[in-house]
Formats: sequence, C-alpha cells, structure tokens
Amino acid sequence: REALNIRGDVRLFISIITELLRQRRVQDLRHLVDDFDDVFGRSTLVWRLRGNAEYVAGMYEEAATSYERAVELSPNEGDIWHSKGLAEEAAKMYGEAEDSFGRALLVDLDNTEYWISKAVIQEKRGNFRGAIASLNKVISSSDNGVFPLTMKARLLVRCGRVRESIYFLDQAQRIDPNNLGIMRLSKDVF
Repeated sequence: REALNIRGDVRLFISIITELLRQRRVQDLRHLVDDFDDVFGRSTLVWRLRGNAEYVAGMYEEAATSYERAVELSPNEGDIWHSKGLAEEAAKMYGEAEDSFGRALLVDLDNTEYWISKAVIQEKRGNFRGAIASLNKVISSSDNGVFPLTMKARLLVRCGRVRESIYFLDQAQRIDPNNLGIMRLSKDVF
C-alpha cells in the first residue's frame, strides 16, 4: 500500500485499477480496492470498475455485490442499476435482476436497452405477457430494431397468438430483409 504512494489521489487510483482491468488482473484489482476501501470506498467509479472486472472474469455474484456498493453511492445512475441487473441475470438471480432493471427504468424510462433487458428477464421467468408489454415500450419508440420485433413475434407464438406474430416478423424483415434468423423464425411460425 505504501509503495503505491497514492495518498488520496482518486484519479491515480482509478488509472491503476483501469490498467489492472485492461490486463485482466482481476484478483489484483479486487485486493487493491479492498486495501484502499477506507480511502476510495466512496467512489462510485471504483466500485463500477471492480464490478466490471468481476463480470468479465465470470464472477457474477461478486460483480452484483460491487455494483450494489456503487448504487448505494449513486442511486440515480441507471447504467449502474442496469449493470447490476446484468450481473444478477448472469448469476441466474432472475428476481433480483428484474428488480434492478426496474430501478434502472425508474431513472430513465425512455432507455430502450433497459426495456429489452427487462423483457429478456421476464421471459426467463416465464412472464411472457410482461415481456411483451416491455417490448411494446421499445417498439413504440422510434429507436426500435430487429431484435425487439423478432423477440415479440417469438413470444406471441409461445402465447398462441400466431397471427399477431406474423405482423412483427414482417416488420423485422422490412428492416433487415437478409437476416437469416428472421427467415428461420418465419419458417417455424408458418
């Protein structure tokens, strides 16, 4: 600790942990953050970077815990809630992930990525109607793409609403007519 000669310089500390993250030295990064918790433990960015490192290393529960520390410090940052939800989803903590995505949406209701993440987790939890409702928020915005349209079509088929699914597959094919995934899904529906 003394050898680093950081002395409360948060920028220097962040540059060091960023370099450790770049080098994929996750355990070193974790130990460094723990060692300097008394000095830099109030930095949201420090906890986000630690969470990012843990996530990349496949340490999803640990990443969720680090993101939890970050959201405690900055509860109005939707991206942190979203990162926490992604880590919880990867750890198969689906209820917690849905809650985190919901919190992200409370911060930024117009973020299509948050709505898509919520729809994906709702589908994993078997809540197809909820997933369709979440996708409707994305599809009604001007920022929709092929993925929410095809996902909604697939969910509609699972709910027995085949005719409706054809409409959304058609919309997706208009956006990306050469997409083989859409063609395969269309073949399965028909």
